[in-house]
Amino acid sequence: MQSFFPLSSKVVDSSLWELPDHAVKVFITMMVKQDHDNVVRATAYNIAQWTRKPEAEVLDALKILAAPDTRRVEPQKFEGRRIQRVEDGWLILNGAYYQDLWKVVSRRQYKTRKQREYREARADNKEPVEVLVSDEEWEALRARMKRQEREEKIRNAQIKKSDEPPADGPNTNVDYMTAPEQVAHQAKIAAPIIDEETPWQ
Repeated sequence: MQSFFPLSSKVVDSSLWELPDHAVKVFITMMVKQDHDNVVRATAYNIAQWTRKPEAEVLDALKILAAPDTRRVEPQKFEGRRIQRVEDGWLILNGAYYQDLWKVVSRRQYKTRKQREYREARADNKEPVEVLVSDEEWEALRARMKRQEREEKIRNAQIKKSDEPPADGPNTNVDYMTAPEQVAHQAKIAAPIIDEETPWQ
C-alpha cells in the first residue's frame, strides 16, 4: 500500500541535518516506508536496496539513529534517539508526533480553504443574508440608532438656527435682505474705501 509522511521545513534546522549523509538518507527513507503504527518492517538489506547504499553504511546509519543525540544539551524526548529496534523491524520514535502534527496542519489548511470558498460564494450571492443576533445585541443596536437620531436632530437644529436672520436689530445676513437693503448694505461697505481712495472729496 502506498503511503506518505509530512516533511517539515524545520528538519534542516534540526540536529538530524548534522548527521552523515547516509544516516540522513536512511532516516528519511524509513520515514517514507513506515507502516501506520510507525514501524519499518525491513532488514538492513531491504533498507540498503531502498536507499541504494551499501549494507554496511545502512548498519552504521541504524546505529547512529538509535543512539542518543549528544549534539544538543537541552533535554529531548527519547534522549534524542530517532529509531528503536523492535521484534519485526524498526520503530520511528517520533512517528506518531509527526502524524498528529500533520493532521493539525491539514485540518487548518482545510478550514482556511473552506472559509475562502464561503467568502467567495457570499460575494457572488447578491441575495440578502439573514443575520441572527441576540436580544441584548438588538436592544443595544436600537439604543445606538436612537442616540444617533437625536444627535442628528440637534445638529440640524443648530445649523438651521445659524442661518436664520436676527429677530431684533439690523439684518446683516445678505440672504435674507430685500433688494434695497442689499444695495444699501453694499454701499455701506464700499463707503470707507471710496473715502480713503478719494481724499479730495
